[in-house]
Parts: sequence; structure tokens; C-alpha cells
Amino acid sequence: MVEPAPAPRPLFGVPTADRGVLCHGCTTAGRCRFGLERIELDDDGVLRASATCTDEFQGGPGMAHGGWISAVLADVTGFVIILRAGFAVTAGLRVDFRRPVPLHQPLTLNAHGVASDDGRWHVVGELRDAESDVLLAGAEAVFIEQDESYFDRLGGGSDTPTR
Repeated sequence: MVEPAPAPRPLFGVPTADRGVLCHGCTTAGRCRFGLERIELDDDGVLRASATCTDEFQGGPGMAHGGWISAVLADVTGFVIILRAGFAVTAGLRVDFRRPVPLHQPLTLNAHGVASDDGRWHVVGELRDAESDVLLAGAEAVFIEQDESYFDRLGGGSDTPTR
């Protein structure tokens, strides 16, 4: 069984009533602005979540915008580290768009990662149609573990955006 890290620090992942996790940007809204829900880390260290893309993030007619697809994959790949080890920052993200992502359809996301000795995490994520299980998009991400003073070192406190 993979033991999750201690409860995420509020700056790096606020737990929600529906067992979601919020990034720092979504904490003021009190919900994931991208619609991620039911974020769970299973015993094998695989993160699973669900989402539905709404009209707010429409790209082509009836389809999710590629930016929304990239954002939800960035979130779920990052949450693997938050729930397993603490805070990390994105060093790289590559997204492969396989098929159009329909609006208003249940979607599932999963991600799993492996830590290396140098503090880097290599994480793979997938976005699938919840009914057919067809792969709609995939991502490969690299994250670097950081401590709580990361933003302070950059010159922005916990509530001060950096420029």
C-alpha cells in the first residue's frame, strides 16, 4: 500500500468535501475551476479523478479547448506528488491530443509517477471517456520537489503572486 504524505499543506493542496484537492489558485473559489472531482490515490499510487468539460472551456463546436485538456492533465499529474510526497513544481509537460474531448460527457483521469534520486518525479497521465474508456489525451510530466519556502525564495509570499 502506498502511504500518502501527511495532509497537504494549505498552500499546496487543500482537501475539499468531495475528496478533491485544490491547487493554490482554486482555494479562493473553494472548488476546482476546471471541474476535477473525486480525486483519489489508490493503494498502488495511481491517482484517479473525474471531470466534465463545460461550455466555459469550449474550443471547437461541442469540444473542449486544448488548454483545458492540458490544464486538467497538469493538475492530476501534479496531484500525484502532492498526495504522495508533498509539493513540487512543473519542469516539463508534454500533452498528446488523441481525439476530440466532448463537452458535457463524463471523463476519467488517471496518473501515476515514479520518483528519482534527484528529487524529480516522472508522471504519466491519461484523460479517457468514462463510458467507452477510449483514450482522448495523454501527458508526460516532470516535476521537481520543493519545500514550503519555494515561493518566498522567488520573491512572492504565499498570498503574493509573482510577476
